[in-house]
Amino acid sequence: MAKHRLDGRIKGMDLSPTDMIAGLALLVACVAAWTTWRIHKDSGGRVQVQMNAAAYFPYAGTGRLERSEKGKFFLNESPEPSVELAQIIIENPGRTGVTVTGVGLRIEGLNRANHSIITPRSFLLEGYGGSDARPEDYFRLEPYDRRTLLFDYWSILDAEFDKDPSLRELTIHAEVTVAGHSNPFDSKHHGYWRIQRDFVSAVGGHTIRRPRNIILAEFLRSNSRELAAINYMDQYAVTVEDTADPNWNYTKFEEHLKQLLEDPSSDLVHLTDPPLLHHSAVLQIFNQLQRLGPKAKPFPVLDHRKHYYKARRLTPRTETNASK
Repeated sequence: MAKHRLDGRIKGMDLSPTDMIAGLALLVACVAAWTTWRIHKDSGGRVQVQMNAAAYFPYAGTGRLERSEKGKFFLNESPEPSVELAQIIIENPGRTGVTVTGVGLRIEGLNRANHSIITPRSFLLEGYGGSDARPEDYFRLEPYDRRTLLFDYWSILDAEFDKDPSLRELTIHAEVTVAGHSNPFDSKHHGYWRIQRDFVSAVGGHTIRRPRNIILAEFLRSNSRELAAINYMDQYAVTVEDTADPNWNYTKFEEHLKQLLEDPSSDLVHLTDPPLLHHSAVLQIFNQLQRLGPKAKPFPVLDHRKHYYKARRLTPRTETNASK
């Protein structure tokens, strides 16, 4: 008789008050355990990491920053000179402040057991609100706050491919270490790039790097961590690209760039204060142009620029202008 009553209660879910209290207690215990786990997780702090392809344009001294918000390795082509960067955005979504102890790029080849964590040169950007960037990679991040870094990632990738001629592809993503966590946080869900050996830019088809952009990047690398240091250099970069003969040796190339810098009739960068370091930047520009060869492809010389050069007794480059 007792067995029949028990079977009937189970089949009809006719729970006794004791069973209901026991089930409720189990539910409360599970909620309490989950809440304790969440509190413990939040107490250690956590961050969200994004990596975007970005470019700084020092156009006429009123620079601007453009970026690909989707985290893809892609930028739109522009005739305006720019410096390509990796924008790393670190956000604290929790209610507890965190201490970021390191920010770097994880570089992996086809054999992912072999990898490098590298912190490239980073730059200062001010006056851009939420896009402002500071070069420090050790800092405190308060609840619901964010920090942005701008990395010179091409200097690292170029060196990796030059170091290993057999390397065909690299993957790259950002990693952030936080005090209290043994494992880093990463940008794999928003910024995970595959870079093939023939890639030299995030722009368009990836296989062309404009000389005007090489010029800006090398002057910046040689002189400052502040992006504003290359403001007003956009026209200088275009002038060098348009008037330098690719067949010149280094001595002739340096003399030409120095002449353009010091020409008092030009509205270039001769008024820069303090004066930009010249020799180290020009040597690196020349080396990059030689290393990249046909991948360092200039824009066609525009007609209005030809008149500008004629008025200043400059000769546009002698090779046939190729299309974009």
